Amino acid sequence: MNFRPPFRVPIIVPLYGIIGCVLAMLVIRPFLSLVAITIVFGIYLQLVSVPKEKRSTDVRSGIFAAIAQWSAMKVIQLDLTNVRAWKPTFLVPIEDGSQLLGEFRILLGFAE
Repeated sequence: MNFRPPFRVPIIVPLYGIIGCVLAMLVIRPFLSLVAITIVFGIYLQLVSVPKEKRSTDVRSGIFAAIAQWSAMKVIQLDLTNVRAWKPTFLVPIEDGSQLLGEFRILLGFAE
């Protein structure tokens, strides 16, 4: 989801921010600032050159897909001969333990 502010920001406001940040970078470390600006500009050009049909819809979806792929590879590599049973621990705020037998009976089923 994209963030779109409900109000209009004059174009000069972000330009002041960009100019101020770049000047501060150049004052602190000129050489490393130019290296960083070059890298950012290179990434920008690479992203712009990708055709719209091949672009992912969201950065998060790419990150989640990479994590899922990594997790799947780790699960495949697991030694399943030594499987331990995992049982969830539920923290349910109740005043009396007898309440678990009524409304929260499903929690007992999960925990057994």
